[in-house]
Amino acid sequence: DFLTNKNLDSFKLSFMDETRYYLSSIFYGLGLDPDTWSGDLYNQNKNFIKEYKPYGSFKLRDLLCDYSDLLQKHLGVDVWAKCLYNTISNSDSDVVVIDDLRRDIELEYLINTIGKENIITVFLTKDQDEKAQNINLSEVALKYQGKLNPLMFDIQFNFNSDWSNSNELIQCIYDKLS
Repeated sequence: DFLTNKNLDSFKLSFMDETRYYLSSIFYGLGLDPDTWSGDLYNQNKNFIKEYKPYGSFKLRDLLCDYSDLLQKHLGVDVWAKCLYNTISNSDSDVVVIDDLRRDIELEYLINTIGKENIITVFLTKDQDEKAQNINLSEVALKYQGKLNPLMFDIQFNFNSDWSNSNELIQCIYDKLS
């Protein structure tokens, strides 16, 4: 990939990684499987109602959104941006890829803290029916979908339905880095 070819050290972050980490600790404390919040297992189950005896049934994604909102209400709307910034500033990486920006407050915080000249933003869409894309999302999760203005981003990119044009995105990002 282009980062390796340029001898740049990079890593991927998600705003929700921090949130999922804290929720996994709570699940552990309650005697529930903390791995529910990890990578592939979370991605497979996030939009489906699941029973967590004796605590009831809910969608993981809804709990994640509600928990995130609750902490923002009490700790400030930029709490997750600050967490992510702390992770970034404690890394030795040349490039950090953040793959789940959904709130403009988080982008604004990073731009104000890191500097616009140090950030390349990409607004991604994918060829598919929007209704089909959001079919499993609840009202809680939908409040974060489609809220960002694509014009705020340096690059607006639309994936083919089969992701076959991924290399074009990499080239667009590479061109911005050059």
